[in-house]
Amino acid sequence: QVAGRPSWDERFLRQHLKENPNVDLISFFILRTPNDDPQVSEKELSLIPFPTDKIFDTELHTFDVVIFQNFDYRPYRMARYLPNIRDAVRDGLGFVMLGGPQSFAGGGYRGTAIEEILPVQLDQPGTVESPAQLTLTPVGLVHPITQLGRNKLSELWQDLPAWPRVNTTGPLNPDASVLVNATSKDSRVQAMPLISVSEVGKGRTMAISSDSMWRWRFSDS
Repeated sequence: QVAGRPSWDERFLRQHLKENPNVDLISFFILRTPNDDPQVSEKELSLIPFPTDKIFDTELHTFDVVIFQNFDYRPYRMARYLPNIRDAVRDGLGFVMLGGPQSFAGGGYRGTAIEEILPVQLDQPGTVESPAQLTLTPVGLVHPITQLGRNKLSELWQDLPAWPRVNTTGPLNPDASVLVNATSKDSRVQAMPLISVSEVGKGRTMAISSDSMWRWRFSDS
């Protein structure tokens, strides 16, 4: 389940997930906010209202993983649903937050139930607009998420295309692990957590603090 809006990064992630026949993917694209004025009657619109109550309340237990892809919950009056996601993660749900201007940097998640379950704190929101190389941490070298099925794994990650934009977050939460760091060519900004994971109760969460995964489509690796 992907909550966000169409983008190159969303397209990459959606195509990647659909390549696995064992994944039953449901995607929701936000094309109109409640504040948009289409200047026509609601009956004349083909877009359905974002089904927040059905997704994040009555049907939440039917999902294995919820993905927020560059998603700002506030325009959709979702504040009351965020504790539902937190509680579902503690009961075994998986949750992934991906970066972008409406996510870590501007999504208003600091101090919410979502921050309670993320691997990273959100007290340093911002975006570094400078190419960043990817480097596996010692945990990432052995973690199943970052295994690409090749020898010389660390070199392979370093050879992947640089990501042009990385969200800054904050310190790692207790019991969380960084799998991949982003090292910006801007010498003022050193290694930043790019991919981090955490176990929360019976569930697991992941933070990917960038919206540049689509650049992997240009890799020959």
